[in-house]
Amino acid sequence: MARLSLLITSLCLFLTALAQPGSSTIDRSKETSKKGFNKENLRYGGNLGLNISNVTYIEITPTVAYFFHEKCQAGLGLNYIYYSYAYNGGFDRYSTNIYGANIFERYYLVDNVFQHAELEFLNYDVPTFDPSTGSIELNRKTVSALYLGLGYQSGQNGRGSYISFLYDIFYDVHSRNPNPYVFRIGFNF
Repeated sequence: MARLSLLITSLCLFLTALAQPGSSTIDRSKETSKKGFNKENLRYGGNLGLNISNVTYIEITPTVAYFFHEKCQAGLGLNYIYYSYAYNGGFDRYSTNIYGANIFERYYLVDNVFQHAELEFLNYDVPTFDPSTGSIELNRKTVSALYLGLGYQSGQNGRGSYISFLYDIFYDVHSRNPNPYVFRIGFNF
């Protein structure tokens, strides 16, 4: 119930931000002045992640976003993560493929500083302790995350690299991250 309340609150905040009139020092006036769909308002980008050691982590997250207003964009992303972990002195290895999707919005508060909200759904092997056998079983589940935070976009018109600091409101024992704080670097073009 608490998750549903947070989701509804986040959606309301997003819609409120979308409806706000105003101006920005970022010049998106040419791109958002046309009525209807304008392909100049589209932004493509995403995140890439890589770690190779005892823990191998490869992430590819392409995104597409659209400026609905000169200060507000919303978009969709697909997630793919390969995760592998060596244990038992490197003799055994656990590996899994994680996949999912996300929907996000960004509202530019001032210049290149933005507020970010993202609802993510990932499908992966979640470890579950079986008390009858005393063992851990892996069960494939879809787990949601709701990230809220701030970021900075280099460049102009929503293009360039960005950095963001996010907090997972839905964080629990089944979350894919070891803690609710997420640091992200990505790009848009």
